[in-house]
Amino acid sequence: MLSFIIRGNLLEDQTSRRIFCAEEPSGGRLASMTKVDLTISARKEAVAEPWLWRLGQDFKVRVNIVKANVDSDFGWVHVQLEGPVEEIQRATAWLMTTGMHVEAQQRAVGA
Repeated sequence: MLSFIIRGNLLEDQTSRRIFCAEEPSGGRLASMTKVDLTISARKEAVAEPWLWRLGQDFKVRVNIVKANVDSDFGWVHVQLEGPVEEIQRATAWLMTTGMHVEAQQRAVGA
C-alpha cells in the first residue's frame, strides 16, 4: 500500500522513505497546482484497462503522457500529473490499488 506524507511541495513515500519534489509550474510559492512525474508499469491484466482515462475523469488532475511503451502483455507509461497535491496523492494511491507499479521520478534536492 502506498503512503505519502505531504510537507509543502514535498511528498515523502512512507514505504521507501524517498522524498520527491512536486514542482510548482508558476514558480511561485502560492501556486495551487503542482506537477509530478510518474512511471507506471502494468502487467497483462491491467494493460487493456482504461486507467489513464480514469485518472483524468475520477481525479482533479491533468494527465500528460510523456513516453510510453505498451504491448499486449506488459507496458510502461511515463506521465506527468498536474493538479492539487491532495488530488495527485489520491490518484497515485488509487493506481497502487490496481496492482500497477508506480514510481515517482522527481527527487527533492537537498532533502
